[in-house]
Amino acid sequence: MNWMNIKTESLRSAEFSGCDNAALGAWLRVLSFCCEQENGGRLAGAVEWNDRTWMISAGVTKAEVESAKPLLYCEGADYFCAAYPTEKEAMVAANRKAGKRGGKASAQAYAQAHARPDAQAPAQAPARPLAQAPAATEGEEEGERKENKKGMEEEPPEDPTVAKARQAREETEEDKAATRDNAKLLLEALNELTGKKFTPVDSHLNPIIARLNEPGIEPEECEKMLRRQVKLWKNDPKMSAHLVPSTLFRASNFQKYYDQRDEGVANGQSPLEAFYRQPVPGFTPLARPFDTQNGKRLMQ
Repeated sequence: MNWMNIKTESLRSAEFSGCDNAALGAWLRVLSFCCEQENGGRLAGAVEWNDRTWMISAGVTKAEVESAKPLLYCEGADYFCAAYPTEKEAMVAANRKAGKRGGKASAQAYAQAHARPDAQAPAQAPARPLAQAPAATEGEEEGERKENKKGMEEEPPEDPTVAKARQAREETEEDKAATRDNAKLLLEALNELTGKKFTPVDSHLNPIIARLNEPGIEPEECEKMLRRQVKLWKNDPKMSAHLVPSTLFRASNFQKYYDQRDEGVANGQSPLEAFYRQPVPGFTPLARPFDTQNGKRLMQ
């Protein structure tokens, strides 16, 4: 394709709004290369490309490609380009295929109409006139026109490569939508636990989405982490201010909180205080003043 047809709604999506101009420039160069190749937005084996291969192909370095996520994302050994016009690619392929058929027929008709006069066939006896077929009725002509129109409107079968790229793109979009929904549910859980009112905007959702996209991170386990941190910090005036998505799901903090999600917190005490308050096996503490049992003071 010699042009790119990008939907304006794609340029206003969450993937684009969080990217800087350098990332957008790298994405645009890779997108133009994909459109030239008509590869469905998929660069097979590009994960192994070095800087030289990237520069020769798309005019960008490997570092620039890696910094343009999620506009340029990899799955396995392949790189994919966001907002690739797969529908337009299929349309161009169909028009090209139809044009080739029409052009060949036109060339044959032109050759027959402009045959060289010196290449004449030997004279033959005049053929017997054939019997004329009866003229078609008006209804038959109308039916033939409809049949021809129906044949022209039938779309050609979709190219397997384009279909596979489209399917991969649809699955990726579904995964992104499911991850964003899970992030909204975790934000709602944080609101319920803290009594705060965080709205589902990108500044609150993006840190959660980034952690959910990491391998091995489950939404249910993230909720357990939230419950533990809220129980640990809610009654601490200093630490309660950190019960926000940007702190709980920050890359430098999250894994520590996530790994401690199953550790208990007794009555809102700190883990250290709860440890020292655990009973010692085989040790019976002495009675202390004001200790009572069944309403009677143990120490007289």
